[in-house]
Formats: sequence, structure tokens, C-alpha cells
Amino acid sequence: MSWKERIGGRIGALLLLVCLLAPLPAAAVRHRGTANSGQTTVRTRLHSSKNAPPPVVEPLVPDFSAWSGGLVLYDPAKDTAPREGIPVEETGFFFTGPLFLRPVTRGIVIHHVGVPAGDTSAERIHWAHISNGWNGIGYHYVIRQDGTIERGRPLPTVGAHAYAFNESTVGICLSGSFEWEFPSYAQLESLTELLVSLCRIYGLKPNADTITGHRDMNFDTACPGRNLYPMLPSLLEEVSSLLREGSPER
Repeated sequence: MSWKERIGGRIGALLLLVCLLAPLPAAAVRHRGTANSGQTTVRTRLHSSKNAPPPVVEPLVPDFSAWSGGLVLYDPAKDTAPREGIPVEETGFFFTGPLFLRPVTRGIVIHHVGVPAGDTSAERIHWAHISNGWNGIGYHYVIRQDGTIERGRPLPTVGAHAYAFNESTVGICLSGSFEWEFPSYAQLESLTELLVSLCRIYGLKPNADTITGHRDMNFDTACPGRNLYPMLPSLLEEVSSLLREGSPER
């Protein structure tokens, strides 16, 4: 064996000895330990905290306070609607977004569907308003041509029917396009009964300030149409008369 081979062998032996004696990295030490060591630690922690109270998991409730304008979120479980005392067909609509409680009720706004003409259900209006990007139907009531009153939005909630006045008014919509059609007698009778009921509920005195057409609130519309709007003064007189007489609720 040459001297070069003897030196190379000694250097190799020294390098092997250094590798064996050098401490392993921390990650390698952890990995080299038994797999059960880490699991045991976890199990020990779980067992040691078994007498501790369970963690409280808060429900995920969206926070609408940033854009609700200070309005209170409507909760159908506790925010009971007043009873009208007249037949109202419940619809049970699902709304795609939150509804808020109407803080005050100062008036009632009368609408017509406009488009389409003829008899239109609250359900059809509901889906049309959803397709417009709204949470659902904007009116609180829809009166069909046979006089049936259908529920729209829950009565205590803010509607979406009269810009800048939604937080203080109830919206009633009659099926039909009263620019060309005329409301049926049954519709006018149901509208009168509903107005009497709402005036009682909210303590409103029927006049031109408390019961109005949509055009009185927003001047960019002809709603509730040229064939219904002129009837409003006589409707107010009838509502006032029934309130004075104390008409019985059905």
C-alpha cells in the first residue's frame, strides 16, 4: 500500500467518526423519536383537560351593522307581527338577504303593478323583485283582482316600494295596470278594509298625508295609475267614516 492510500484511508476513517459523533439537527431528533411520543403528548393534554369546561362555539352571525343605518335586524321568532283582523293569505316567502324592523310607521303608500297588466300574484312579484337584485318582494301586501289580500314582506319590516320613505311607510300594491285598466270592486273593498285595519294598528288618521299614492312620494312615476289615483280621496272618506263608526273586524 502506498503512502497516498494509507493517508486517504485514515482521512476517510476520521470523517466517518466525525459524522457519527456530531449531534443530529433538532428536526432529525424529533423525527428519530418514536411516533407514539408525539401522540402520547397530545393524548395526555386531552385527558388532562377533560374536567375543563368545553369551549364555547359562537354561531356565525353576519354583522350588518356597518350598512344597516342603525336599523334592527328582523327576527321572525320574536318580532311578532300585529294581527290585521281581516283575511290575509300567508305566503311564507324566503328572502335572499336580511330584513330590518321598520322603526316608525307614519303612512301607507298605494301602488299598482303596472307591468304586467291583469292579475298578478304576490309570488310572481316576489321572484321578479329577486331577479332585480332585491331581497324579495318590496310591498307588504298585494291585492288580487278577486279581492284576495296576499302577504308580501312581513308587516313589521322595512319595505322596498317608495324611495326615501321605506323606513316609515307600509306598501300596498293592487294587481293591474291602472293607466289602462280599472281596479275591480273587490279590490277597492279589500283595500278599504286593509286601510281601516292599518290605521287602527298604527294610530293613523286617514288623510292626504298618511295615505298616499306612490306618485306623491316619488315624482318620477305615475303609480298607482291615472284610473286609481283619483279614487284615493273618496277612499280616504270611506276609511274615515268606517273608523268613526267603529266597523267590526272580520
